[in-house]
Amino acid sequence: MWTGGALAIDPVADADVAKYLLLRDGVDVAQADPVADGGIIAFLGLTCPGDGMFRFTAKSRDMAGNLSAPGPAFVVSLDHTAPAIPGSPRLVSSFSWQEP
Repeated sequence: MWTGGALAIDPVADADVAKYLLLRDGVDVAQADPVADGGIIAFLGLTCPGDGMFRFTAKSRDMAGNLSAPGPAFVVSLDHTAPAIPGSPRLVSSFSWQEP
C-alpha cells in the first residue's frame, strides 16, 4: 500500500530552467529546483491521494515564467480497499482412527 514518498524525474539538461513542477492529473502537487549537474530531480514528501488511477507528469518553468509542455505520464493505480471477509470454516470430511 502506497502511503506517500517520492517520485523522481531525469530531466533533459537546460540551463534556462528555474523550477520543475510535478502534476497529478494536471494539478501542481510539488516543485523542485534544478540540480547543478543536471541529475535526477526528486519530489519528496508526497502523500497518498486515495484510491483510483492517477496520472503524474512533469513540466519545467523558465526564469520568465514560461511553462513547457508536460513530459510523458507515469500512471499509478492505488487500491486501499480490503477484500471481502471470507466465509466461516466448515468441516468437509471427518477422519477417525481406532487402535487395532
